[in-house]
Amino acid sequence: MNNFKSKFLQECEARGFLNQCTNLEELDKQLSCGFPVVAYWGTDPTGASLHTGHLYSLMMIRLFQKCGNKPIILLGGATGQIGDPSGKDKSRPMMSLETLEKNKIGIKKSIEKFIKFGDGETDAILVDNYDWWKDVKYLDLLREIGPHISVNRMLTFESVKQRLEKADHMSFLEFNYMILQSYDFYHLNKEYGCTLQLCGADQWGNVVAGVELVRKLQFIRGEVEQGKRTEVLGLSTSLLLDKNGKKFGKSEGNAVWLDENLLDSYEYFQFFRNVDDFSVEKLLKVYTDLSIPEIQQVMSADINEAKKVLAFEATKLCHGEENAKKALYQSQEIFENKSIDDLPKLDYKVQNDEKFLFQMLKNLNLVISNGEAKKLIRGNGIRINDEKVNDENFDILKLDNFKLSVGKKKHFLIKIIL
Repeated sequence: MNNFKSKFLQECEARGFLNQCTNLEELDKQLSCGFPVVAYWGTDPTGASLHTGHLYSLMMIRLFQKCGNKPIILLGGATGQIGDPSGKDKSRPMMSLETLEKNKIGIKKSIEKFIKFGDGETDAILVDNYDWWKDVKYLDLLREIGPHISVNRMLTFESVKQRLEKADHMSFLEFNYMILQSYDFYHLNKEYGCTLQLCGADQWGNVVAGVELVRKLQFIRGEVEQGKRTEVLGLSTSLLLDKNGKKFGKSEGNAVWLDENLLDSYEYFQFFRNVDDFSVEKLLKVYTDLSIPEIQQVMSADINEAKKVLAFEATKLCHGEENAKKALYQSQEIFENKSIDDLPKLDYKVQNDEKFLFQMLKNLNLVISNGEAKKLIRGNGIRINDEKVNDENFDILKLDNFKLSVGKKKHFLIKIIL
């Protein structure tokens, strides 16, 4: 245990957020000076919503704000056009500018559930790095920033080494990502006095590169007097991993979305309700606002009751208290009182003659792909009106309304609309 002076780091340690820091002692000193520290957390608009993987580190910057500090939330309108290679086995697919713009709206909506924006001293501000990159000429970038980025140093970062050791293709486009993100830190430091970047563990190489670039440019450009520079720092969380050791995220096919249009409050509740026993305390510390003493009290009770508390509190933060109450009631009625009337209701409008069971599962976003749907059906993972169906081409037009069970714990009432 560290003897931290700052409330933020005390809470971070108690909740299991701390992973790596460029200078933990200096960070504790800055956080204990009696005035708000400015830190930024960034994400690229690669999806229409954030998911629980993003939320892991976003909850740390939520805590940062609650402890009296000022967050900057960066949407990567520029970096999103490149794609971050960190933690990935292959290049991200390129997206259109129109898609990126739509995604920004969805992601902002996700973030506003957890972070307070406004004009106050500790209110968050939202920035888009496209605003300062859109007019930069490539030759200017090479001349002004290129000399201060070491390729030798970049090759030592784990995110790059892993790709190269696997002999996976890593494009020159991706290799530029670290340069852009590094300069983002310098820009935010210069414009807003930002001295800290918060991130997930997979971003650590980018953050360290940014810290080093800020220090170099400050010195070379003579922007601070000798001995009066406030050290810029990086702090990372660990990553949220599934039972197979993979990150929870869109590209891994297991995202738990924060947007109710992609995943409703009941399904969000069920995700937390069904976590394994060993994860309950860890997730209570990260995904809820319960205090550490309250969490200890919850964990002293029956583990299934603790899971209900976790699911309720996590859903309340993301979807509001009323929706959390409804999800808790539905869950109790379905699994404890066996009431079919309280099942989540889904309408399936048949289009393009997509009448087969596997097509419906995909189109209702109950699975990621047609292939996954077929595999689930063949593996006896689907029941209709409590009867197993293993024919992937089962014609759903035979039915008007029916109960659909996906796996053991997901149940819905389906209405067919022609």
